Amino acid sequence: VRWVPAMLAGREDRHAEPLPATFRHWVEELATGVVAKTGPGERFVLAGHSMGGGLAFEVARELRRRNVEGLA
Repeated sequence: VRWVPAMLAGREDRHAEPLPATFRHWVEELATGVVAKTGPGERFVLAGHSMGGGLAFEVARELRRRNVEGLA
């Protein structure tokens, strides 16, 4: 199991970056990141707490729309 935390613009090490205009922007950025960090057929799990849980849910929906396989 490999742990890959999300670093969002405007938070932690990316605090100097501007916040995105919409929640949807974060969802698209994270979905693109998941695709970039996982190989074909590699299984993965999305997790989050509070707002992160909402993001994980929406990213899962976006990945399904993109027909990305591997979501456990």
